[in-house]
Amino acid sequence: MAGCRPREPEEQVRVAELAVARARRLAESGRDAVLVVDSLSRLAVASASVGSRRRGSDVAEVKALFGSGRELSEEGVGSLTVIATVVEGAEDDGAAERAVVTTESALIALDAGLAANGVFPALRVGECRISNEDQLRDPDELAAIRRLRSLLGDLDPAEAANLLRERIEGSASNAELLQDL
Repeated sequence: MAGCRPREPEEQVRVAELAVARARRLAESGRDAVLVVDSLSRLAVASASVGSRRRGSDVAEVKALFGSGRELSEEGVGSLTVIATVVEGAEDDGAAERAVVTTESALIALDAGLAANGVFPALRVGECRISNEDQLRDPDELAAIRRLRSLLGDLDPAEAANLLRERIEGSASNAELLQDL
């Protein structure tokens, strides 16, 4: 559903709705689907510009799209994973950020400044999180992850990214990466 050319707001919203509907049908038929949206911020702006002529607000439209992955609760259905970008300071006045704050399962915060300087992974580690992480990990692993985040959080962002990259490159597994923390 992606395209290279800029789309009119009505078309952006229509394509997003079609993509969500298709992904939901796939999941409801027992398949696993992944929907990638770049960007929810642009979709919120497009939705706001057509919102007065349509059913809802920009936040409601974006929240409905992003929350689609959580609405499948019947047994025997596939899964729908929504991966989306949100641009901080975008012209949507934070609508996309507000829409996903209560529905996200994980947040990966990227740093454009680090990327521009060739530092990878260009993460703002202190802002990255996983919802209900304490329920997903065993206590020892969770404690090690928290120690790693604390260690990285005390460093300059570029130093933190470099240290994380070195640890990742020097480890054969996540368990090995977290060992000795």
